[in-house]
Amino acid sequence: MLPLVALLLSLLVASAPSLACAPPAEQAVYRVDHETFGNIGRQVLTFSCKGDRLVVDTTVDVAVRMLLFTAYRQKAHYREVWQGDRLVRFESHTDDNGRTLEVSARAVGERIVIDGPNGHSEAPLMTVPDHPWNEGVVGRTLLFDPVDGTLRRVRVADAGKAPLQVGGRQIMAQKYLVSGDLELELWYAEDGAWVKWRMHHGQGAVTMTRQPPGIVADAGLQ
Repeated sequence: MLPLVALLLSLLVASAPSLACAPPAEQAVYRVDHETFGNIGRQVLTFSCKGDRLVVDTTVDVAVRMLLFTAYRQKAHYREVWQGDRLVRFESHTDDNGRTLEVSARAVGERIVIDGPNGHSEAPLMTVPDHPWNEGVVGRTLLFDPVDGTLRRVRVADAGKAPLQVGGRQIMAQKYLVSGDLELELWYAEDGAWVKWRMHHGQGAVTMTRQPPGIVADAGLQ
């Protein structure tokens, strides 16, 4: 129902960690909003180092409520392990409205080997999840869905720089338009930190927006 990319750092313009492992940045929290249902949850990114490898852990907790019942719920955890600009390993576990989905991917030679609920696939080594936390991966044209492992071919267009309101502050942001198997708008701060994401969907656009430190995006999930 809601294909979240599932698909997001001191103040809003603080740096995202580079793909070479540096001292970890703090946790990054993104509020998730639906065009019709309003605030539906959050996505939280945590960065850490293991030797020269960067580990990016993402948790997703989304619920769409209609009247007195929950129409849709998704809870997920993704883990990405990077060495330089190369994805070494990926694992995800998703509860998609009661359906359990798992994906694993690993670098083998010059290929990425992906296993998921739709079966086994292989792709070129530079293929990465469609999770845009780092601006350095925006130009890649072959991505995979972190929820089910489906390969997606995309085109990315530079839409220029423009002022953007995020967390009550105005910043200058770089915007990209993604088309093809995904229809996305992406915004990054001048230092490359991911600050906003919007996916166009038949049931209404879904937006993720970076929250200021100390602010928890909460949709009343329990």
